[in-house]
Amino acid sequence: VEFLNATDPGDPGSYLKIHYTAEGTGVRVRFMTQPGEAYAVEHSESLGTNGWQRVQDVPATPLTHETEYLLPVTPGQPVGFYRLVRVGTP
Repeated sequence: VEFLNATDPGDPGSYLKIHYTAEGTGVRVRFMTQPGEAYAVEHSESLGTNGWQRVQDVPATPLTHETEYLLPVTPGQPVGFYRLVRVGTP
């Protein structure tokens, strides 16, 4: 799993985790990126393996840093679930 996520098993601060909170008419997602890695934020109304839709591409950057996006949500619809996927080195 460490290799697939481009994290360092020797560093307890190196992990792939997404935080999200409902905020007004959107969802704020926040996560740490690894240098040189590109990611995608995906959304689904259920936790099954099908039905995940890419809602945000996250380009690679040269440094580790916290990344944050405010994603729109249709009023009256459930927030659903979000996941962060590493799409690799460009």
